[in-house]
Amino acid sequence: MNTHQTFPDSVRWRTLGVASTGRGHAFSGEPCQDHHKMASLLNGDLVVIVADGAGSAEYSDEGARVASETCLALIAEQSHARPLSEQDYQKIFVATARSVANYARSFQLSPRDFATTLNVLHVTQHGTYNASIGDSGCLIQTDTNELKLLAEPFKGRYANETAFLSRRMVEKYFSFGSTTEAIKGFIAATDGIFDLLYQQDRINVESASALIECLRKQDPLRAQQELETFFQSQTLARFTRDDLTLVVGHSTTKGC
Repeated sequence: MNTHQTFPDSVRWRTLGVASTGRGHAFSGEPCQDHHKMASLLNGDLVVIVADGAGSAEYSDEGARVASETCLALIAEQSHARPLSEQDYQKIFVATARSVANYARSFQLSPRDFATTLNVLHVTQHGTYNASIGDSGCLIQTDTNELKLLAEPFKGRYANETAFLSRRMVEKYFSFGSTTEAIKGFIAATDGIFDLLYQQDRINVESASALIECLRKQDPLRAQQELETFFQSQTLARFTRDDLTLVVGHSTTKGC
């Protein structure tokens, strides 16, 4: 017999998103090419999206923005009446890729100039779903404090190789995972941060737990200041030159 645990009808979340231009882009005068979105839907769902524009693509920051906004709108529209399936999320990613391509062509530019990854965490009363193309990632924290990876990030043959949002890439490299366990925390991050939290197929439990606890133990403003200080630390500077985007959340609903 298959059993599963559902969420309470109304789960309240405290969320915090922090982004910073990487040292590489800061030195060259380029903007942060990441984008993130957080939204509570009318049906009570929480949607968190992180997108990482390709460093080699001239307008990838716009690609990340358009992809995030389009994907959020499609999820909000399609999840209103029923839970979404893995196939539904994959179709949403294909539709999002088409939207980014059309946006590029409206300026007579190549969609490759808008290349971006896309990672979506969708928390519903039926379960938690993670859909991804590329090397960004999400971790969820269960009620027993266990940290889990749902959708595997893309791993190429070479360092810094990844998959970007396009119909062909989604059909080949779309990654998906879900759980019906109730969760009380999560992290969504682009690879500049996520590579620190998930190395050699293992979760860095100490670091990931500390990030969630940073938000849980204090008000969001103090937590934001603490995370921004961490982003500027020498420890992180030695680890990566990439743009940094992190969204952290924890449930404020008792018994969840």
